[in-house]
Amino acid sequence: RVLRVLPLDRVANALPTSSDTLPDGWLDVRLAKTRQPSPIHADGTWRVLAVDGVQMLDGRGQLTLEVVDGVLLLDGRPTNAGPLEVRPEPDALLSYGGSRYRGVLRLSVDDGRAVVVNRLPLEAYLRGVVPSEMPARFPAAALEAQAVAARTYALYESDTRGLLADDRSQVYGGYDAESVWSDAAVEATTGRVLLSHGHPIPAWYHSTCGGRTRPATDVFPSAPDDILHVAVECPDCEGAPMFSWTRRFLTSAVCEAASLPIGRVHRVGVDRDDGGRARLVHVTAGNETNTVTADRFRTRLSSGLPLKSQMLSTFWDALPSIRSDGIEVRGFGWGHGVGLCQWGARGFAKRGATADEILARYYPGATLGPSP
Repeated sequence: RVLRVLPLDRVANALPTSSDTLPDGWLDVRLAKTRQPSPIHADGTWRVLAVDGVQMLDGRGQLTLEVVDGVLLLDGRPTNAGPLEVRPEPDALLSYGGSRYRGVLRLSVDDGRAVVVNRLPLEAYLRGVVPSEMPARFPAAALEAQAVAARTYALYESDTRGLLADDRSQVYGGYDAESVWSDAAVEATTGRVLLSHGHPIPAWYHSTCGGRTRPATDVFPSAPDDILHVAVECPDCEGAPMFSWTRRFLTSAVCEAASLPIGRVHRVGVDRDDGGRARLVHVTAGNETNTVTADRFRTRLSSGLPLKSQMLSTFWDALPSIRSDGIEVRGFGWGHGVGLCQWGARGFAKRGATADEILARYYPGATLGPSP
């Protein structure tokens, strides 16, 4: 499946015919998979359509979705297994889970749970992604580079495993996340993507590289070997809040991250890759020792941080220090370190770099072009 990208002025108000087939330039983003009753609210009237376009329900204001014994209920009324489509009136928004969304909501049942998907134009989706992933007051060139990376990643991901609305894909905040600055970046780059052999690449990005990015295969074993296969020097992220950091972790968190029973931590050893980042972590706690990958270790440790979507890196400047109540880790950078360094893009843009120059730095081997 190939998405044809439509400009914002052609998709702002258009709604597709209800169908299992995605219209050109549209994509699906899964918002939730839940067993809990879930209210959906429309600004005005709404209609519920089957995939053949037959209207099943209509109303105004709130609609409650739930699954009972594998049956999808809307306002307590049994329906078929779906997918069903909730459509607002023209120019209106739908609300779900505390956020408002453009487009339509698709409802279905999987494994006894309700699946809620936002179907909308790619360019409208990006309006909710770019400011969720990068501060909207970053320089225009950095925002434009982020828009191209996010568009490319969306095309790649939607053709492989499907898009989620959180950091397992890209953080998508819907309508309420939109900003005039990031909207301008999306519009300025409409349809532009990063390509390799004519196809969108997995355009990974992260907060702060700490001075040097990582080869993609260090983090993503299935990454194509013709792009993002080398580390890139980045002199422009030193002003990032997380360029350098120190974090303390309690014994319980360390043992859980290392898949060990809780016990006093005696030793943490590290094997490093050629770029100086931690590759393997050896933890001794109590009378047991276990070895885990550094990425798994940092992901598990980061799950308890307030900013879960921006995880500490594996670029540690020394061995973790042993404390009576856990460990202390010092390092550089925030995130997995592959592809675009967002704070590096900011610094590079402040020195006068264009979006194209930023993308050329962080995605060597890729070419810029229109969406295929």
